[in-house]
This record gives sequence, C-alpha cells and structure tokens, in this order.
Amino acid sequence: MRRPGYLLFVAALVVAFGAWYWHWTGRPKTLDTEAGNHVLVGERTGDGMNAQASGTLALAGSCLGIQREEGLDVVVWPHGTEATRDGLLLPDGTVVAIGDPVEGGGGYVEDDPNNPRVPDDCPQGTYFLAASMTAAD
Repeated sequence: MRRPGYLLFVAALVVAFGAWYWHWTGRPKTLDTEAGNHVLVGERTGDGMNAQASGTLALAGSCLGIQREEGLDVVVWPHGTEATRDGLLLPDGTVVAIGDPVEGGGGYVEDDPNNPRVPDDCPQGTYFLAASMTAAD
C-alpha cells in the first residue's frame, strides 16, 4: 500500500512538470475564425505529456475547445492547426467543425494569472495543451 505522502509528491511533480512545460512552450498564437472565435495554437510540440482528451469540438467562451463528459476544456491546439470558417484544419489535413468528434494527446496545464496566455473572453485557468489532435470516429 502506498502512502498518501507519496501520492501527493507524485501529484505535485506532475503539476510542476506541466507548469514548466506550459512556460517552455511559450505564448500560443491566436487565430480568429470568420465567426470571430479564437483558435489558440501552440508554438512548439514536444513529448512528455501523456494525458488523453476526446469529445466534440465546442466553444469555450470565444475559444474553440473540447466538450468532454467531464466538462468543457479550452484547448491550445497543436502547432500547424489552422482556423476555417466553421472550425479547424488539423495538422494531419482533417477538417473538423463545431460538434464533430476529436481526440488527441497532450496535458493539462495551469495558466499563470500574471502572464495570461489566452484572450480575456475565453475561460481562464486550466487548459489542455495538445501535442496531437485528430478527428475521432
């Protein structure tokens, strides 16, 4: 049986790594759709984060995110993602619109309120930093 202290240490290590990784990736580029919604796109991709996210492409405030069973996430989309009229052109060439299923890998990170990385009209706090994203079946 593992001690609670060990689990807290592992959780703190994961959060610290996520914060470091978020800081290292820099400020995301903000693209705008014709409808005036924001698409946050990461500057770099990297390995090391292995959380999975799947759901449907949805609006989180004015940012495009993922509606999961657990809730709505703002997403910093993988480098190479482009805004389309109704959604996104993913780096693999797939076009997805609001309501389409998507899935990918990356990690959850906390934004620094002293150095915000997302527009004010998007939910602030925790974001899914996607290293990869594809259309789901």
